[in-house]
Amino acid sequence: MLALRDAFYARTADGAYGNDLDTNIAVRCMDSPRPTPEEQTALARKIGEAAPMFALDAFTAGTYHSECEAWPAPPTRDEPWLSAVEGVPETLVVSVTGDPVTPHEGGIAMAKALGGSLLTVDGKQHGAYLLGGSKCVDDAVSSYLLDLETPPADARCRL
Repeated sequence: MLALRDAFYARTADGAYGNDLDTNIAVRCMDSPRPTPEEQTALARKIGEAAPMFALDAFTAGTYHSECEAWPAPPTRDEPWLSAVEGVPETLVVSVTGDPVTPHEGGIAMAKALGGSLLTVDGKQHGAYLLGGSKCVDDAVSSYLLDLETPPADARCRL
């Protein structure tokens, strides 16, 4: 359990922690319109109805405050980024079938929402490019990053 926790928080062998979680909060607070406390509470209640096993009482007992409430700067956008993006090359979404953090169904939905390409990776870890030891994944993603070449529609790799 400790190893999973350390991996989630990007803890290194010397006990230092990475800044992944802080970075994610910064991006969410700066790159999206912020929900009001009422909108945040309504969303938490909706999540609680769909997944009652997660006991979201702390988020639905009153007005839940946004993680960005005390952020020192306003967001840089006043609308969600997805609807504002134009002229961007086709996006490649890499989704691992057994990812414990980001479900594969979410990767499929993201590729569809973006009108992008999906690389399905059979495996059981979070992250695949340069992390999983798969030449198939590394080659496909490198081709995309370097030459904007997306894999075929039914592309599949294994970790």
